[in-house]
Amino acid sequence: MQLLKNNAITILLLLSVIATNAQSFTPHPDNPILPLSFVNPGTWNDPCVIKQGDTYWMYASSKNGVDIFDGEVVPYLLTSSDGISWTLYDSTSLLSTSTDTAAWDYSAIETPSVVFFEGEYHLYYTAIAKSGIFAIGHATSFDGINWNKEDIILTPTNIFDDWMSYLVGEPGAVVYHDKLYLYFTGVGNRFDAPAPAGKSVIGLIISDDGFNFGTPQQVLEQGLMYPPAENFYGYSTPFPIVLNDTLHLFFDVAQEDPEWLQVAIHHAYSADGINDFIQDDVAIFHKDDFDWTQREIRAPAVLADEGQLKMWFCGDDIFATAKWGIGYAWSNDFAVNNTEFITEPITIFPNPANDYLTIKSNEQWDIFTLTDLTGKIILRYHFQGEKSIPLMGLPSGIYIAHFMQNNKITKTEKISIIH
Repeated sequence: MQLLKNNAITILLLLSVIATNAQSFTPHPDNPILPLSFVNPGTWNDPCVIKQGDTYWMYASSKNGVDIFDGEVVPYLLTSSDGISWTLYDSTSLLSTSTDTAAWDYSAIETPSVVFFEGEYHLYYTAIAKSGIFAIGHATSFDGINWNKEDIILTPTNIFDDWMSYLVGEPGAVVYHDKLYLYFTGVGNRFDAPAPAGKSVIGLIISDDGFNFGTPQQVLEQGLMYPPAENFYGYSTPFPIVLNDTLHLFFDVAQEDPEWLQVAIHHAYSADGINDFIQDDVAIFHKDDFDWTQREIRAPAVLADEGQLKMWFCGDDIFATAKWGIGYAWSNDFAVNNTEFITEPITIFPNPANDYLTIKSNEQWDIFTLTDLTGKIILRYHFQGEKSIPLMGLPSGIYIAHFMQNNKITKTEKISIIH
């Protein structure tokens, strides 16, 4: 009996560790690391962070006027060597609002989500019309800096009983199982409780090419710890990341009490990114956790890097203390089902590449080959660890990198070369 009791205690302790690992983020002591600047761009919001070689790139929204009360919200690029100290890449925004008053992106372009897929960068964003209604826009780039607008990819349905009848926005993109999964916020009428009148849920559309998407499907709605009876409106601003082939969503929680505000950052995960999302029992952070987020905490962005899970998130206490900005936190022991996350065993950068392609690997790869789209071998190397491969003699275009181990291809990746 004592043995059974001890085993039961051990199991409970393990379950406790598993349940809390997802929330074990340590906030940076100097948050917000990217504070409010009263000269724009400086009303920083909605981060999306990727890593290019040893440099962090942050795509973030800010107003573009002369001060925090002036201008439209548009996306900018910032860079950092450590993910904490950031420098504005260019004072000119990456995209501009439309001059057409009937355009979906006439009033604002915000919540940029950037992913590299099928040989180019894709930026998905919230397009805000003159009426204040949201849609999801799209832009593409070969270098992640110079962008071309594409067609609007998703608009609200305007169907009374549909879950995305009012608006769609706040996209979060990730490459998963060789497809582009685009999560987003959908808002419609609420039918499961008398109030709040609206309901915010997480939706998903999937694409094979980054341009054409399938039918929207609802994948996640507010859990029992955020009941409508306490004026919780739902979830918004999803940020997806794949760890050990499991799809994780980080998102914020909205409450209408009486003002609509984002009050917590939460996490859920799914084995296939569509069905049976498991939500954590507690929030990662709540707005009351920090003095600079007393009004709102929102818009998490997550990156698996250097053995850590790193998170950037926004918040403010703008009216009471004039505090606003982007904060940073990290986790050294993030786990789901007691399985620690791992970083990618091989890193290829930059992509797109110009004169050189650098490969860093923590595994033994026998052979690296670079082929054109017909399968013709252009380059072939034996190596391990780190190698810099010259590309000066190759014409610009799309190539396929192959990594072989014991005469079997174990990894492939598309590489863009631009001279």
